[in-house]
Amino acid sequence: MWSAVSETMDKRPHISYWLGVWGAVMLALIPPSFSFDFWGRWSFWTVAFLLFATLGIPEISQEVVLVARFKKPIYISIIILFVGIFIANYNLAAPLKIQSEISPNSYAVGAGMGGVHFLPEWTDIRINLENPGDQDYEDAEFTISSSMEIRGVGQISSVPNVEFVGRPHVGEFKQTDTEGHITNVVPAYVPTHETIIRLHSFPKRTVLELILALAQEKPVVNGKAPEPKLYVDHEWPCWTKISGGYSAWRRKRTFKETLNPTGSTTKVPQDESTIVMHQLSCPQGTIAMPKIQETSNGVPNRISFGNPDRQFSFDPVSRVVSFRTKLTARSVDLEAVMKASKEGRHFVVIEWDDAEGARLFVDGMSKEDWNNSDDVVYIGP
Repeated sequence: MWSAVSETMDKRPHISYWLGVWGAVMLALIPPSFSFDFWGRWSFWTVAFLLFATLGIPEISQEVVLVARFKKPIYISIIILFVGIFIANYNLAAPLKIQSEISPNSYAVGAGMGGVHFLPEWTDIRINLENPGDQDYEDAEFTISSSMEIRGVGQISSVPNVEFVGRPHVGEFKQTDTEGHITNVVPAYVPTHETIIRLHSFPKRTVLELILALAQEKPVVNGKAPEPKLYVDHEWPCWTKISGGYSAWRRKRTFKETLNPTGSTTKVPQDESTIVMHQLSCPQGTIAMPKIQETSNGVPNRISFGNPDRQFSFDPVSRVVSFRTKLTARSVDLEAVMKASKEGRHFVVIEWDDAEGARLFVDGMSKEDWNNSDDVVYIGP
């Protein structure tokens, strides 16, 4: 009797049993896995993989001599394949292209575009967000903030179901004559420095074109509003930032970027040097100089500009680029040596924040000095 029981206990399911069970399990996991987010799906698959590796393969190896003989290489190969598939899935590209431009438009009172009504002095800034890929992005949310007040935000493209959260409330100031007839209507906004744009679905190969009205009020003098205009005429913002996130390939992507809007090529409201000097006067900002030439009209193109708080210099003779800035509690002095360039052209970016620190970027090399770092950070070859 004991012999019969022993024989029964020693009997193991045939290899077809394990193939059938685990094949069914794997097939059953496919439909629900694609309804999960990235980490939920891969957690699900990892559990299934570990069960198969710890239970399925040992049973199969007892039925198949070849599997038993090469069990270790098989394990290593399967693990490498699994990890490789995960890495490939994690690195699936989902880019978001961002462009910004300040337009020279000067609107009549109440006129405008995309549902945004302007006053003549307000600044018209356009921000384009592009999904260039072949997949729709899901649950996209973008937060735009600026050093200037955001008096209005709207869309001038035709992307469906765009939701504006915290859009400035629009009212009207109406001027009447002695008989009660309306003579003038001026839009009245509740000012804000931040607005949120949401899209449940950001369609593939689509550009979301946004228009914002930015305003900078003149300071009150002796308790009286400035005359004849309440606002600075077409002021250039010290900074405009955009941050947010979206899901692509079921994985959440996040970003944060400081915009450096270009002036319209048709008519720039201020000349370039005026814009740069205005930016340097701001407590924080970013100035990008993508095409600085080493020579101009056959002579070294030495560049130097700044104010008492911030100084920038580009010297092709000594091949030194420097940026010095005063912070709230200290000063920062950054220098970088430019490398040889076949075109004799260099890409330079300076960035500063009076409360945090500064950065100098030259042709792929970055030198940074921030309050949360004890030493100057060097990034580059």
